[in-house]
Amino acid sequence: MPMSVEPLSGGNPLPPSADRAVLSAQDFWKLLLTQLQMQDPFTVGDTQAMLQQFVALQSAQSATEVAEGLKRVQALLMLGREIQALIDGQWQKGTVVSVAFNEDQPHLLVQLGAETKAVPLSTVSAITIPQSGGEGRWA
Repeated sequence: MPMSVEPLSGGNPLPPSADRAVLSAQDFWKLLLTQLQMQDPFTVGDTQAMLQQFVALQSAQSATEVAEGLKRVQALLMLGREIQALIDGQWQKGTVVSVAFNEDQPHLLVQLGAETKAVPLSTVSAITIPQSGGEGRWA
């Protein structure tokens, strides 16, 4: 006998500050417990499929976190390097003097003569290590 499921209220079950893209282990266990409490004992649901979905979600979340961490490390490794980047619509060369993380996106603070500009990491096209007494070799 099929049973229809209707929401009890139209309210938002998550607090407004919750990150909907992240499923914690605690959320998973609450969901699993709720599923087990609500299922018909005569037609047991497939918890194995739910476990596989949780593992896939956790793997994707972990991969995203690793990629974000690598971006941060990559930006930090540029400190003191000479770069070529698209700045104000032109390819310019300068030295990375600082790194800032705006909205989790790395921005390099590049010294261009007398001024310093914030440059997104994604606009860098070449990197070199400055050599004492002259220009560095461009990568």
